[in-house]
Amino acid sequence: MAKKEPKDFSSLSGQLESFIESLDRDNEDGDEALTPDERAGFEKLIRLAARSLEGFSESWARKLFDVLREDADTWRWAVDDFYSREAVDNIGGIVRRFLRLSPVLVGIIPSKDVSLYLREATRCYIYGFFEATTALSRAAVEAGLNEYLKRRLGSVPSQKLMEKVKSANAWKLLTSASAGMAEEVAKAAGMVLHQRPAKSEGLAFDTLVRARGLLLELYQE
Repeated sequence: MAKKEPKDFSSLSGQLESFIESLDRDNEDGDEALTPDERAGFEKLIRLAARSLEGFSESWARKLFDVLREDADTWRWAVDDFYSREAVDNIGGIVRRFLRLSPVLVGIIPSKDVSLYLREATRCYIYGFFEATTALSRAAVEAGLNEYLKRRLGSVPSQKLMEKVKSANAWKLLTSASAGMAEEVAKAAGMVLHQRPAKSEGLAFDTLVRARGLLLELYQE
């Protein structure tokens, strides 16, 4: 489990967390308030439903959703409550990861595809989706390299990513440092996509930084 960020009451997120806690304390005084054990059980149920909806589900999940949706208003409130608390809890990590990054300042504006891959890879890192960060970093690198080679050579060689990287390095179109960054990005993505997910913030950050460094070279002219 990720370490929870300390509360900063000078920040809006700290104030929001404090406000939610005050609501919980006020609710505890009511006759219909949930006990801590009841709330924990309720949150576990909603988390189970969320996992069933976000990914694959077993057949019992249909029965779970049928029961939860019998009272549509309560179900909507429960989902809103669950995701609101989760979002506030995650803000500290989001801010911390955002502040680790530096802008990629380029002279040539990349295509919409390259920009989309890089932006989504970066946002996945910021929001804590580390496997997606790694996979999308590779997509950004390959799309950027293809665009660069087409700009320099007039066409894109029919090769796999690493073969294109080695060719570009041999033709002095890529520095050895950038070729090395591309290789590390490809290796990390290959591990995530073809072996097993690696829920590592460090790997995701390093992969994203390498992808951004390579793209900086490709579009700095």
